[in-house]
Amino acid sequence: MWYQKAWFKYLVGAVLLLLAIKLYGEVQFFIEPLLTFLTTMLTPILLAGILYYILRPVVRWLSQYIWRSLSILIIFVVIVGAMAFAITGVGGFLTAQFQDLVNQWPIILAAGEEQFNNLLAMVDFNSAPVTEIRDNVLNFLQNSLGTIGNNVFSIAGAVTSAITVAVVIPFILFYLLKDDHKVYPSLLKWSPRKYENQVGDALREMDGTVQAYVLGQMLVATVIGVLMFCGYLLIGLPFAAVLALFALVTSFIPFLGPFLGILPAIVIAIPDGTFMIVKVLIVFVIVQQSEGNLVSPKILGDRLNIHPVTVILIILAMGSVFGFIGILLAVPLYAVIKVAVNAIISGIREARNENG
Repeated sequence: MWYQKAWFKYLVGAVLLLLAIKLYGEVQFFIEPLLTFLTTMLTPILLAGILYYILRPVVRWLSQYIWRSLSILIIFVVIVGAMAFAITGVGGFLTAQFQDLVNQWPIILAAGEEQFNNLLAMVDFNSAPVTEIRDNVLNFLQNSLGTIGNNVFSIAGAVTSAITVAVVIPFILFYLLKDDHKVYPSLLKWSPRKYENQVGDALREMDGTVQAYVLGQMLVATVIGVLMFCGYLLIGLPFAAVLALFALVTSFIPFLGPFLGILPAIVIAIPDGTFMIVKVLIVFVIVQQSEGNLVSPKILGDRLNIHPVTVILIILAMGSVFGFIGILLAVPLYAVIKVAVNAIISGIREARNENG
């Protein structure tokens, strides 16, 4: 029948999506405070979850020899000591460099505009349409650079507010690590005994998927940050450490992150001329090629098996609703839902085969 055709299903899906968007606009006054509350709650849970997957293998190994609670406390002491060393050493250097960048940002913007004006002066802009285009490009450049600057400062504000959230994280992390072995039995209690094996397999696959993603992304981001820092130092780009750290953070965003991470470096390279911009782009290409062809295949592989277009769409959707937290959660959450849906479909097919 015509209503069983694929085009009709896609049409119904599109109509339902449009209706959902329309409904969201009608009840936005109610949903926005709720989303703000959820985002605030999700932030410490997300960060604690990331640390949980990083520290879980160490805790499980130590728990073979000493009490689990004691092993967690030892790890916490080591982390606090490492953080104190980093803050007094590397942290002080990064803070000073970031403060220097903040102070020089207006000068960098002015120099970038001057360089662009010099470039435009080499072209004949006598005709009115071309003059209008020039003015539009200049306005776009000023707005873009200002937006990048505001985002840099917004990140600084987010880091400051994260200090408050960080007080809650150790408590959440402690109980996640302490009750790690109780998670599977607790969840399996809610599943029908008939499907206990299927639910257990699905939960293990979800857990493995999230762990592979978190650990893999951490390693990939660290490699990208180190390579970008080395590249920026080699070409003599100012504020190399801060720019490399920014590239490291944005690399957690699949596909779009690397391009966002390079923007501040290009802006800072503008006052030094076109050749410096070219060198920044060369560093970017080399690092991305190394990451795409050597690092990610070895670390991440094709574990998630998600199409790039799907990744971009879910990042845009989650980012528009939950902000930066949504961007970080988009891919692993989609992967978990995908595993759950596949498990449900597989269970339905098995039930149909048994019945008939």
